[in-house]
Amino acid sequence: MDIYEDLLLEKRNGIATITLNAPDKMNAFTSSMRENIPLAVDDIAKDDEVKAVIVTGAGRAFCAGGDVELMKARIDGNLEESRYQHLQYLVSVMNN
Repeated sequence: MDIYEDLLLEKRNGIATITLNAPDKMNAFTSSMRENIPLAVDDIAKDDEVKAVIVTGAGRAFCAGGDVELMKARIDGNLEESRYQHLQYLVSVMNN
């Protein structure tokens, strides 16, 4: 099993399972999930044994949506580095 921040990747019997892993926040979608899902998908794409992918959430919820606490911290200006990283991500998406 590969472990990314807030994300687990398991490959077994030709099936890859990506698990959003922030059950304490009902798997609210974090910036680390946004960054790590493409890495997990790249890992899966390189594995010829994988024939199917399941995306699930740890705990009682699949995904509660965006991480509101993180959004509020960005708005309040408490996460300058995260704001910069988010802008870099948006620019990279627009350029691809």
